[in-house]
Amino acid sequence: MQKTILVLVFLISLVLYTFGEWVTETVDSAGNVGYSTSIALNSNNYPAISYYDSTNCNLKFAFFDGLNWQVMVVDYSEGAQTSLALDVNDNPHIAYNDELNGDLKYARYDGVSWQIITIESDDNTGNNPSIALDSDNNPHIVYYSYAINPNRHLKYAYNDGEAWQISTIDSTDQVGAYSSIVIDSNDRPHISYDGLYCLNYAFFNGTSWQISTVDSAGYVGTYTSIAVDSLNNPHISYHDYSVWLNGKLKYASYNGSEWQISTLDAYENTGFSTSLALDSNDNPHIAYHDDTNNSLKYAVFNGVSWQISVVVTDDYSLSLSLDNSDNPHISYMDWSDKDLKYTYYVSVPGISLLSFAAQPQPNSSIKLVWQVSASDDTQIVGFNLYRADASKAHKKDWARLNSSPISGSNPYQFVDSAVTEEQGYQYRLSALTTDGKEEMLGTAQGEAGTTPTQFALTAVYPNPTSSLLTCRLTMPQVGSVSLGLYDISGRLVLSKRIELASGEQEAALEVGDLAKGIYTVQASFSGESVTKRIVVMR
Repeated sequence: MQKTILVLVFLISLVLYTFGEWVTETVDSAGNVGYSTSIALNSNNYPAISYYDSTNCNLKFAFFDGLNWQVMVVDYSEGAQTSLALDVNDNPHIAYNDELNGDLKYARYDGVSWQIITIESDDNTGNNPSIALDSDNNPHIVYYSYAINPNRHLKYAYNDGEAWQISTIDSTDQVGAYSSIVIDSNDRPHISYDGLYCLNYAFFNGTSWQISTVDSAGYVGTYTSIAVDSLNNPHISYHDYSVWLNGKLKYASYNGSEWQISTLDAYENTGFSTSLALDSNDNPHIAYHDDTNNSLKYAVFNGVSWQISVVVTDDYSLSLSLDNSDNPHISYMDWSDKDLKYTYYVSVPGISLLSFAAQPQPNSSIKLVWQVSASDDTQIVGFNLYRADASKAHKKDWARLNSSPISGSNPYQFVDSAVTEEQGYQYRLSALTTDGKEEMLGTAQGEAGTTPTQFALTAVYPNPTSSLLTCRLTMPQVGSVSLGLYDISGRLVLSKRIELASGEQEAALEVGDLAKGIYTVQASFSGESVTKRIVVMR
């Protein structure tokens, strides 16, 4: 990579979102909990969070099961610093630090119990670990070691499927803090870290580690977070601490030939604890802490300009993840109450995807069916459909199916005949508008050559809703379905039983009398239960 650096400064006004709202929940309030949070979303877009309980000195893990939050202790008297990743089976993998001994430890849930090992046990190693999984679900962990003071190094451990391999990436004295790791579509690691007063970047090219300095303008490079886009180019958010009590949020992106560096928020003493994620259009989203105003902030690039909003106040230790609709989900600790909290953004876009299903057909094809709603000032001129191999962990090989925009009326349909029997596929749907923009709406998954045999709740819409909620169900046979609506405490607030025929069916729930808030829809049939989350707005 060339070392040319293009520096950009964005003048951004502080804005609040007007097409949705942030919804916040308390996950765990048993003591001083929520330190060192790390969040990931499972295949249902339900959140999972690793964090530290300082009252009992325990590593804890919380996940939302569709109805309630489940909280468990993973390791007793361990886990001061945590980093979480979920594998293709939604099982959690956690890298963490043994606060007492400074060891690097790793916990994996195998579907039945937690498997815990110590990866490195030298004194004062395993600090600030960051974990990522490759396409074989093998863990890669980067961490900061100062086992022999003052030799502080950036270290890297990964499991090759048989054993752990440990190496030192950068042995320059006192480098390696605030590291972050991501694995690209070629299973190669990218790492950002503090290079002692500069932001450093390390990349494994298949043979050796390539190390470069991204930004050296002052005291920069703390609180880094890294992601790679669809071309495997790195993006990094980080903190500029050049002037005491005048920190800044900065962002660096590599365009294939040079680094572009931006100052996003130059407000006094801001830019701590950054967490970066890229959406389906490779646009960056950054959650971070403003220490002057003691608030959690959120910056997003919408393709034209950056927008910054205040999410909550009185936060500490945050982590960000995006769902399949590019909406942000953030875990953090409430500093006043010392509780673990979770907040996510419920958007009400100009175009809302009400449902999107990939339905296998008897003739070894897949029929895509979707329904949308649009505001009065939004004109849809057509849709694009993209397909990818669902078996690949990194789905970057999207191919457009239609040569011209798909038109018609609700519900829209398209038959994909160029598929292989018993092969799984994932689909992306986007809308084309009169202003020339393409808005990504959502994803669906289906397998060719098979007839649906399982009961499923494929969609609930509109979501958010204020009156009538429609549930789309896949029925393997004729039968009676029970629908239940549960509030955030798990209390049943609405129920209905209905007879449905086999195939794709719909059932309605009237929610107009319910209070504003988060609810879970549970559909039950023949001993099976499935859930989806909704928001009731007023």
